[in-house]
Amino acid sequence: MPVWHELTKDWRRDHDLVVLGITQEQHPDRCRLFAQWKGLDFPILWDPFNVTRSKVVPRMMLVDEYGVLVSDRASPQSAEAFAKGERDVVEASPSTDRERLPEVAQLGLVDGSRTDARVVFALSELLWRGAEHVGEAVDALTAHVARYPDDAVSHFRLGVAHRMRHDSKSRKATDFQAAVDHWSAALARDPSQYIWRRRIQQYGPLLDKPYPFYDWVARATAEVTARGDEPVELPVSLSRTERLGRSPETVEITESPDPDEGVPFDDGSWLDVVVSVVPDTAGRDHVLRLHVTARPGEKIHWNNEVEPPVLWVESTDDDVEVLPAGQRGRLPPVEISDEDRAFDVELRAPEGTSLAGSGHTVNATLFFHACEEDVGICIYLRRDIEITL
Repeated sequence: MPVWHELTKDWRRDHDLVVLGITQEQHPDRCRLFAQWKGLDFPILWDPFNVTRSKVVPRMMLVDEYGVLVSDRASPQSAEAFAKGERDVVEASPSTDRERLPEVAQLGLVDGSRTDARVVFALSELLWRGAEHVGEAVDALTAHVARYPDDAVSHFRLGVAHRMRHDSKSRKATDFQAAVDHWSAALARDPSQYIWRRRIQQYGPLLDKPYPFYDWVARATAEVTARGDEPVELPVSLSRTERLGRSPETVEITESPDPDEGVPFDDGSWLDVVVSVVPDTAGRDHVLRLHVTARPGEKIHWNNEVEPPVLWVESTDDDVEVLPAGQRGRLPPVEISDEDRAFDVELRAPEGTSLAGSGHTVNATLFFHACEEDVGICIYLRRDIEITL
């Protein structure tokens, strides 16, 4: 986007060219921060459900004043000619059939013919009216996928809806895992779909990452702050794997904080904990990524005046490596809070070993400080989590 922003600056000023960006992000605030950081001044539309049916990015489309798609593979040269009105030199789109056009009606299309009005309505309500309608979208897409199990597009969109609900106050324990499962089902039906593959890799094993996805966030926040602006807030914090590339970060903790189990146990009333497993998209069964998300229970909040939370993970099999075995979280600059706290670790077994569905057990322990209500007790607890793959 920054390249095209600079390329089109004069064309937008001199030739009445209107530029609209479209982002395929799951979380729109991350795109807003990037746009703020790079000074992008054209509108950017949010397309988490891939209404445009894009298989790769970037995808440059030229649409004339009559709404006709002139080209969906624009180059800088053809875009300049288009901006100047030299339409005869613009390369025509290789296809103008209905399936390729970015129509809102595409939301409900299955096999290019059937329209599910309930899905279209539910997704419209979600995108235009907000996250309180995410349950309706999940229900509509679930029913649709049950009817058309080979509809890859709807599998992907159902995964997006599940992840949206995971990030909301109405989260269900299975939402993150359901998102990954449906994204994987979509990719299995269309392995060439770049965007679907990247969505899984965003949360997946380090060995499967083509590049770090959000390593720019810290720099962007710092530079925007240095300019005297208030950086766009990211309501959904970045997981560790989203910030990393192929090289694992230095392990922060090398010993369990409580090897003798002297810390009191959380009986399940203090934290709601969700564990999700993200596979490798290249078919390496010996590696996967575990995500552990914790949210304070009813009338509970984090105590941020003491030490950060710690996740410690041990495998029951010496041949299965945990990277990292221990990690320390971050504390927000407030005394109390009730946000989600997310950790993720990578499991690696010897090549030729299959981890997913193996029945292999991983023991994770979350150490945390929390308080009851505003005047209740504050305590340091451990939450043991047995994970069977």
